[in-house]
Formats: sequence, structure tokens, C-alpha cells
Amino acid sequence: MIAELARAMEDPSRLAGTHWFFPANVMALVEVARSELVSEQVHADVVGFLVSLGKRPVVVKDSPGFFLTRFVNTWVAEAIRLIEEGVAGPAERDEMVKSGLGWPMGIFELMDGSGGFDALYDAQQYLREKCGERYDIPPLAERARAAGYRGNPKVNPESRGGWHAFYAEQMSDTGA
Repeated sequence: MIAELARAMEDPSRLAGTHWFFPANVMALVEVARSELVSEQVHADVVGFLVSLGKRPVVVKDSPGFFLTRFVNTWVAEAIRLIEEGVAGPAERDEMVKSGLGWPMGIFELMDGSGGFDALYDAQQYLREKCGERYDIPPLAERARAAGYRGNPKVNPESRGGWHAFYAEQMSDTGA
């Protein structure tokens, strides 16, 4: 949380929190997390600066994960659970959120292409600690991570691949 970080500063009123959306050169949204410690002037300066860059700042209360990380992580976790249940694979999930919800890329495309699986995993652990069991990491996500699938190897050289590769391996192992 921004307030926790700010408390370590000599002047905590100077720290504002922003959450830029990926890819930042395409996505206009920037969450501005407003802690109780930030000054009115710093807050106004940050929002003004973002607007001058052509961004769309949306002010939210400083809280674990702000708004969109918490909101999207519940969707991502449910998408992973639906794969576990055999409802649909990553490609079908991606097509549904792009065609049905108008997202610019699918959930699994985002995680695979951006190195976002590690970010999701770490955020989910933090949210579980701060907000409770509704942020449990799905068992399939645990298995994917343990098997070394952590997104695009070009972004994360230690990775064996992303969700699409993991799913293909899992399907071949089951003979499906």
C-alpha cells in the first residue's frame, strides 16, 4: 500500500501511487491510489501530469491491490478454475473476453506475453494475505508455476512457456 511505503519517507505527503496498465504505450488508464498521507498539491500534480500525457487517471482509495488488480485477479483466478473444471481452455477464454467483453487481449495472452503470470501470482499471494481466502491461488496455477510455466520465455527467460503451452502439455499428458 502507498501509505505503508510513504511512512518510510522523510516527507510522506510527497508520495502518490499510480498503477499503469499494460502495455502503457497503448492503454490510457492509470489508477491513482490516494493515501491519507499524500498532500492535495502532490495529488493534483500527479493527476494533471497524467492528463497531460493523454492518460485517463482514475482516483481510488489506497487499499491492497487498489481496485483493478483485485477485480481482475478474481476474474483471472476464476478463468483458471474453469480450465481446471474442463469448461474451456486458455484459447477459448481469451477469445471470450476479447469478443464478449471487448478486452484488447485475452487473460492468458496478457499473462503469457507480459511476464504477467509472476505478477498475478505474487499479487494473488499478497491479496490472500491482506484480504482473505477469496484470493486463494487456484491449484492449476500452483501446478503451472511449479512446472516452470511462467509466461513468454522472451520476457521471462527462466520460463518453459506460457499458459497455452502448459495447457497443451497437460492435454497431451491426459491423452485428450
